[in-house]
Amino acid sequence: MEKFHAELQATVSALFRRYPELYGFTVQDFEGRLVLAHMGVDPLFGDGASERLRGDVAEALLQFIDERPEALELLRDRTFARVLH
Repeated sequence: MEKFHAELQATVSALFRRYPELYGFTVQDFEGRLVLAHMGVDPLFGDGASERLRGDVAEALLQFIDERPEALELLRDRTFARVLH
């Protein structure tokens, strides 16, 4: 389990490094499927950035789930933030 969490942390950290405008995101269950329920994006980057980021974050998470199927259950109802205040 420790290795899983380290791999998940590496995946999420890579997203935050790649996209400095990304503040955070939430993964939730919707009718038995995981969805990106909320994304925090710096408003200075505009609405187009949100849509592009949504696709890129979803793609990264889907790739992680493909590599680690147990991630499907462990990602449910999780929030990932760049910084906690």
